[in-house]
Amino acid sequence: KGTEVIGKGNLDYKVGTKATDEIGQLSRAFDEMTANLKKSNQARDQIFLNTSHELKTPITPITIQAEMLRNEELGKLSPKQKESVDLILRNMERLDNLITDILEASRIRTGSIALNVTQENLKKIAAEETAKFKPLAEKKGLKLINNIAGISVSGDAGRIKQVFTNLLDNAIKFTQKGNITINAEKKKDVAVISVKDTGIGIAKENIGKLFSPFYQVKPSYALHEKGTGLGLSIARNLVQQHGGKIWAESAGEGKGSTFYFTLPLKVKILRGG
Repeated sequence: KGTEVIGKGNLDYKVGTKATDEIGQLSRAFDEMTANLKKSNQARDQIFLNTSHELKTPITPITIQAEMLRNEELGKLSPKQKESVDLILRNMERLDNLITDILEASRIRTGSIALNVTQENLKKIAAEETAKFKPLAEKKGLKLINNIAGISVSGDAGRIKQVFTNLLDNAIKFTQKGNITINAEKKKDVAVISVKDTGIGIAKENIGKLFSPFYQVKPSYALHEKGTGLGLSIARNLVQQHGGKIWAESAGEGKGSTFYFTLPLKVKILRGG
């Protein structure tokens, strides 16, 4: 049983037998091994956190200088030079997003995320996120629809936006034509929010893997869309910190998918960092 539990990631589990025979010695050695493994994981997480902070520090000044170049504040640019500066800015934005994902994943693992919980207007949050992603959706010829009406939920507005960001980014990334629709409804003491797309869909055997860190679907035409594979994992952890649930449904490959998550309607005691 111990190997099964620990194999699923629970390093706090102790075999704890007091027997003095070889089985007892083996169990105590097993407990010591898992304790050392836990310390090793904690040290690794802290290194990731510190390194991500250090990597993120120079991004802002580099981006500012590149924007000054693009705006010709430092002198006139030729069309080819402008194209080069735009390429720099696009890649700086991508790098910033990748580091942000790693930083957020590290914060979650080290328990350093605290929620500022208030009553929030879900319609307003969804409208802001829809407006942010509308240009990206339209660039791909997609229609982004927000059907959320006036629902008040309990949560951290910034973190709820982050969940929407990750789900909408994922939907747009893997949808080549059609619509992306956001809905919400009240069910007992929670709001059930959904992001539905007409994209590539999900094979039944892959549904359970979606929220695992670093997992990525790999259709041939989406290989250029690679990221860290952390977006859905981060979304799951943020939803769980709010006391909610997150899951995905799909009729299969090529048949679109719907991602659902729940948020409490009223303030409750939540797990923070």
